[in-house]
Amino acid sequence: MMAAQNGAAHGAIAQRVANAYIGTASGPSGSEPDWIDLLARDRGTARQAGESTELLRARLRTIPSGIIGSELLAAANALLVASGLPASAAMLEFAHDAAYLGTWTATLGTAGMFTKTGSLMAFRPAETLTWPPYSASRRGFVASNQLKLASCTDAGNNGSFTITGLSAVNDGAGHPTLTAIHYTNASGSAGYDAAAAWTLERLNHAGKPMNGHGRAFVNRGCRIWRGQRAGVRKAMGGFLIILPHGTSEPLRLSVLEMLRSKKAAGVRCIVERRIGVVP
Repeated sequence: MMAAQNGAAHGAIAQRVANAYIGTASGPSGSEPDWIDLLARDRGTARQAGESTELLRARLRTIPSGIIGSELLAAANALLVASGLPASAAMLEFAHDAAYLGTWTATLGTAGMFTKTGSLMAFRPAETLTWPPYSASRRGFVASNQLKLASCTDAGNNGSFTITGLSAVNDGAGHPTLTAIHYTNASGSAGYDAAAAWTLERLNHAGKPMNGHGRAFVNRGCRIWRGQRAGVRKAMGGFLIILPHGTSEPLRLSVLEMLRSKKAAGVRCIVERRIGVVP
């Protein structure tokens, strides 16, 4: 009897010791409390809606060496890996009222087809472009988009021209495919030219190329507002984490709570997950 009682006592002590550590603490079971959630609360956080014990354990053990962006992204990816997903989270940082997305760079290429109607020209590059070189709305810093042509067989096609529009067709999957860049050049001529060297670049309101200028969501007219209208609070600095397809809502909440507890105070944090394909 004494041996049984001593064994039970030692078992209870061992269980309490195990539940004092993140790596071995258990979740709610029967009349037992949610031990790992108690450890989480000691650290200023708590189990999120639908968050599993193992995901909570991974979150509590994911401690970055600092609050810089790369460490926060690595912490988010660690939770993805712990849930069986690839470490493919993307991070965008907001500089006050814009999200920094790199810098503008000119696009260069050679060869293309010219067509002409009166003084109106259309040029179709011989290669697929990575971005549409025209925006009728002229949002943000970008005032216009420019096509520069040089080394053309017909010198009348050479020059710098403001892009006035695009021709596009649907590729059958809901995505527009560029067929021609429109501009005005009374001296131009039609025909395919393998020697034509073309450059596409954006110009600011002073007419200067924006190569090297920071790109931002605000220039594309979505997500971030400038906050200059009456009654609209100016957006503060922050960052956005985009989680891959297959991410569950509990996992998104877990990543959001992990980042909330690790980021610098006063910095906004937005966590999104991909749940469908947008054409």
